[in-house]
Amino acid sequence: MVQRDAFGGEYRLEDDKTLVALWLPLTLEQKEAQITKALAEGTSVSALVTSLLHDWLIGCARTELELRAVHQKPVQRPEKREAEKPYT
Repeated sequence: MVQRDAFGGEYRLEDDKTLVALWLPLTLEQKEAQITKALAEGTSVSALVTSLLHDWLIGCARTELELRAVHQKPVQRPEKREAEKPYT
């Protein structure tokens, strides 16, 4: 069920996790911290959330690459051959 927080944004509870706004991977506490930080610094909340999401995605990508590296067999490259001489 979608609910409204103190800032008018939407959130819902799913599998004991709080999903906020556009179902971003933020807790209500993290969202409040981002809004408080933006107000204190005079910056845009959207810019802070964008930066937070960027860092989160980079972390996910690194995790995915690390998992692939663990589960993949090493690539065996063929030996380099000398260039063939052209027919004359």
